[in-house]
Amino acid sequence: MTLLFLLACGDDCGVDDDCKVADGVYRAQVPSGAAPAAGWPVAFHFYGYQGTPEKSMGDTQALADMDGAGVLFVVPDHEDGWDFDGSGGLGSRDDRAFLDQVLDDLDTRWGIDRSQLLLTGHSVGGSAVHDLACGDPGSWTAAAPFAGVFWEPFPTSCTTPAIPLRHTHGLADTTWPWEGRSFGEHATQGDVGEALAFWVAERGCGADSTTETVSVSTCETWSGCTGDLQLCTHEGGHALPDDWAATSAAWLLGL
Repeated sequence: MTLLFLLACGDDCGVDDDCKVADGVYRAQVPSGAAPAAGWPVAFHFYGYQGTPEKSMGDTQALADMDGAGVLFVVPDHEDGWDFDGSGGLGSRDDRAFLDQVLDDLDTRWGIDRSQLLLTGHSVGGSAVHDLACGDPGSWTAAAPFAGVFWEPFPTSCTTPAIPLRHTHGLADTTWPWEGRSFGEHATQGDVGEALAFWVAERGCGADSTTETVSVSTCETWSGCTGDLQLCTHEGGHALPDDWAATSAAWLLGL
């Protein structure tokens, strides 16, 4: 798969080597099939604490699932930490400007469908996805964060339009417990239930919800929302479920 990608790309940029833009680098896997007329759907993945693009690109199941779905899989490098308010504000780079550069670079290199742009992220990377879904929704199609919500303090409101959001969390997660946790006076992880209550209120969802099984997760969907809203839980811990990429790609393509 990697060899085919490098031949198509024509340079050393892809799964195993950095793609460079003005403010940083990213890695990408282009699907092995023919490109759609509208360009590739794209899934961005924001990794968690101590993650790297290399580690994320080592998830062979995710690579296979994204390739099979025909989705271009992109892992941006956060350098010294994501700078979004809802993800702890650890970084010093303007990450929104960086992501705009990555989108333009993807379009120039391979052609992308800007109507199918999915945000995924794990742990503090999931926090970054929540923040982008709240503060910069106009650039994205949907958001699928895992195992991380807003850090305290939560935002007071979000920018419109609201985009579909599906948050997934393990009920046995001790790294980001359901109720969150504090790191002394440095930072406090948000409560998952409070984060979903924030989204319910922000989107004007009704009180009613429905529940369905999606692979290994039980997913609750709220009705009457501006922008689809789901909370999926599974019996595991902090790690990404094995099928996280497959379910995320299918959700994006099904919207």
